[in-house]
Amino acid sequence: MSVILKDITQDNFLECISLSLSEDQKGYVSENVKSIAESKLWPFWIPKAIYENEDMVGFLMYAKDYEDGKLDICRLMIDRNFQKKGYGTKSIEDMIIIAKSDAGINRIVVHIVKENDNAKKFYIKNGFIDLHTVEYGQDVFILNITR
Repeated sequence: MSVILKDITQDNFLECISLSLSEDQKGYVSENVKSIAESKLWPFWIPKAIYENEDMVGFLMYAKDYEDGKLDICRLMIDRNFQKKGYGTKSIEDMIIIAKSDAGINRIVVHIVKENDNAKKFYIKNGFIDLHTVEYGQDVFILNITR
């Protein structure tokens, strides 16, 4: 399995905003349409559609903060029809590749809603460490980048 990250365009916008989470995940991740709007107001956010072949399976948004040396994953969601198939893990692997290819980035950071235990388990399984700190009202997890 391989995933490809593609820009959000006029051609895939409607499909992207139609992706959805399972009922038990709602409230933990902002809707994709909100994320895309935020990326237009704050252009440092980079929104991407997650594809396997021609199928859009998810959405992520990230930013590179060179002052702090981090790649910040703001959003990661896999559509409810494609969950538990490895797409989230493959997307994290792509983020690691992006981070490693940029000498100005030394870690990946993600903020997780306190009550979202499944997301915490997912990120820990993928090598992230719980810093046991809170920023923006959310728990902070990091993955240090080694080259």
